[in-house]
Amino acid sequence: MTREEMIRYAATNVEPPPSSGSGVPVIPRFIESRQLHHDDPLRIALEARFEFGIDKYGTPLKTNNGRNALVDSLQEALDMIAYLSCARAESKHIQLADALQVCLDRTESSARILLELLHGGLMPDAQHSGRVLACHEPRLAGNLANRIQSVENRLDVIERNGHAWNK
Repeated sequence: MTREEMIRYAATNVEPPPSSGSGVPVIPRFIESRQLHHDDPLRIALEARFEFGIDKYGTPLKTNNGRNALVDSLQEALDMIAYLSCARAESKHIQLADALQVCLDRTESSARILLELLHGGLMPDAQHSGRVLACHEPRLAGNLANRIQSVENRLDVIERNGHAWNK
């Protein structure tokens, strides 16, 4: 599979429905690990999504649920880029547009890191959805930390300069 084919596959692959499995629910674990206070808006939103997921899928999001969490994460980040771009374009207030641009820049950085992780050896096999393959290009896996650091450095520049990603 070429790099472009892998990217397109990861961006469009339909993962199987989550299984209830024996994994650990991730949202309570995240809330606990961050010690989010009961009235923290993030905690409230996460708990609402947790309940929504149970209602929609019949099970909370758990580890080892039969899906590739990196592929799911990439697809959600790509959707978030589209939604944030739309919200920013529709914004009539400069402060809101600026705040949305920061969110957009950070989401783009997350998507780029996920793409590097997937291309660096964690791309699921098209014939065996969800399975992790050995690195397609060993030299990329060896340089993955440097590539992620490069993305993080560019994010720092964005935050300092307050403007969009420059290629």
